[in-house]
Amino acid sequence: MIEKYLDKNNLIIVPNYLKKKIVKEINALDKLVSYKIMDIKEFLESFYFSYDKKTINYLTTKYDLTVETAIEYLDYLYFIKDKDYSIPKLNELKNIKNDLLSSNLLYFNNNFKYYLENTKIIIYNYDLDPIYLDILKDYNYSIIENNYPKKKLTALEFDNILDEVSYVANDILEKIDKGTNIND
Repeated sequence: MIEKYLDKNNLIIVPNYLKKKIVKEINALDKLVSYKIMDIKEFLESFYFSYDKKTINYLTTKYDLTVETAIEYLDYLYFIKDKDYSIPKLNELKNIKNDLLSSNLLYFNNNFKYYLENTKIIIYNYDLDPIYLDILKDYNYSIIENNYPKKKLTALEFDNILDEVSYVANDILEKIDKGTNIND
């Protein structure tokens, strides 16, 4: 499926649950292909900036945020520009971003945008908001939709941890008995 979209150098942006399938598909091809696979979060970290525990700790301490709120703020900061906004909360985020920049708590991959100039970007099975497409407009990209079904998740609830562990162990044994490879 993906073979017709591949070029000499490829960056494939795909949800985590599909990474192994895509790698297997590419490795089964009769030709050598240069590729890198990442999800949208990894792409944003490479394109804009990444952060670590020190950054989160700084935000929780200085701005009295919970860890979850600090991470949420950091995820919003990718899209905050250095301009004045008419919405006070956006100006607050801009100030936080500037504070983190001046404190050297945001980490940049200075070569990534150069890498993208010579790379075919393949977005696989993502419904992207227009803000992502705006990021990609200056690059060679293709969007491939719904070639794999979205992973169906089932949530189970147990009365206690013993029931949960017992269920998981029995499920694993059933899959092994059916011939499922435990390394997949």
